[in-house]
Amino acid sequence: MTVSDNQLSPLLILCRKLIEDGVVHEGEARELRQWLAVNKQAASRFPGAQIAARLDRIFADGVISNEEREDLLHLLRKATREPSTTTSMPAPSQLQTADISTLPFSEEKPEFLNKNFVLLGNFVTGSRGWCQHQIAKRGGEVQLKADSETNYIVIGAGGISPAELESAKSNEITAVYLREETWVKALA
Repeated sequence: MTVSDNQLSPLLILCRKLIEDGVVHEGEARELRQWLAVNKQAASRFPGAQIAARLDRIFADGVISNEEREDLLHLLRKATREPSTTTSMPAPSQLQTADISTLPFSEEKPEFLNKNFVLLGNFVTGSRGWCQHQIAKRGGEVQLKADSETNYIVIGAGGISPAELESAKSNEITAVYLREETWVKALA
């Protein structure tokens, strides 16, 4: 389930405005946090809920560090699919992303204990390291490549390359495909 267009558009517009200069200032982060507090529908659904949760973690100590600002900038770029201005990354319209509409996604809550996960694509929820930590602390294991032992393949909401997707599709792989949104709900 996604946020309605009339809620998502203002959120994405605000996020794009905040990252257009390549820096997220403390005041801008506070503005975004306040906007999400007022616009509860946008903040209750993916990706607004993940942005709100990240902002809550960032401001838990009352201060936003340079590392936290960089992390927030990276998250907002992923959420809006805006490229980094400090790299030679192509514009979003030039990025080649795989068509995942034909994948047999499950909406079932995944089990973690003694299960093998493969993370593919770009994640909006957190860095790849954070996502791996969430799986490990619940008793799961993250694999670098899908194989016959893989239980779940989680596809990041920020897009996935065709090469990444092809590496996960094989006749011997019987893993369950999950969208990032479904995986995130299971973390609660």
